Amino acid sequence: MKLIHTTLKTARSALDSIPKDQLPAAMAPPSRTMLWSTLLLVLLATAVFADSPSSFAVSGVKLAVVGSDGMRKGGESINFPAKLTSKYTVHGTDILSVTLQIKDAEGKSVQPHQAFLILTNKETGVQSAQVLQVRDSGKARAEVSSKTVTDSLVGPYTLDVVVGTFSLPDPLRYTIGSVNFEPTIDLAKSNEAPAYYGGPPEVVTYGPRPEIHHVFRQPEKTPALALSNAFVLVVLSPWLVLSGAWLSLGVTPAILGPFFSISILAFFVTLAGIEFLFYKYWTSLNIFETLTYLSGLSVVAFVTGQRALSEVRARRKLRGEVKYLKKE
Repeated sequence: MKLIHTTLKTARSALDSIPKDQLPAAMAPPSRTMLWSTLLLVLLATAVFADSPSSFAVSGVKLAVVGSDGMRKGGESINFPAKLTSKYTVHGTDILSVTLQIKDAEGKSVQPHQAFLILTNKETGVQSAQVLQVRDSGKARAEVSSKTVTDSLVGPYTLDVVVGTFSLPDPLRYTIGSVNFEPTIDLAKSNEAPAYYGGPPEVVTYGPRPEIHHVFRQPEKTPALALSNAFVLVVLSPWLVLSGAWLSLGVTPAILGPFFSISILAFFVTLAGIEFLFYKYWTSLNIFETLTYLSGLSVVAFVTGQRALSEVRARRKLRGEVKYLKKE
């Protein structure tokens, strides 16, 4: 950084020492400012690449297989460029932990732009990349399991550490060793191994799926017809009893005729219409249609009922006056 500061100061002094009248037209003060900005960007870019490491080195590589209970099942420590001396097996519930220290050529801890743990299947060549979480101190860590990566992470895999930065055309690729991933088979639930056990996963194909048929709510079941007819007879039975009583007392339509008028008949017809509307609501109409018709019939029932009651009251009053005159 001290070198960059000195270079910038020297370049600025050189530009300021040139007389303005000796500058060509393209080097007017605005162009001088642009030239200064361009020079500054070039020097800053040079500083970035100068501060970047010329090469990487890896040390303190630790591999551990941890079970679901947190107990360590196995592991070892190696240094670059050595490889694992043993082959480890990771089951479906286990976690493979890899930690390492990233340094530059001078042995200083650095934080690269990119760091990955590459898992390559030896049988299929399928790769799965896990990002190495690198701290400012250069310590990197990655955890791999069958659940966190993919359900088909089964078989022998090669572990490679890839470290790179923008200033280096060739990244560091360090092969740690081989690890075997195996699923956990619950024999109590299934007597057969999973479909992907012992071979590559099935190829996923894309295409039209079967048509989805939407099933809406089924209509409610109505009671049996015989039961409905029985309740209809129960409801009509009081009217049948009343009609039989009237006939036994000698009440005939001819006797009731003088007591009926147009307003009374209209009132009873309106009541019958309301009852019929309730029947239609039960069979076909919805609540909004029923309320619309009911509002109109209610007005008619109110008017005809008021007139019918007024007429009945007038008749009773007239009948009372006639009886009073007969007594006198």
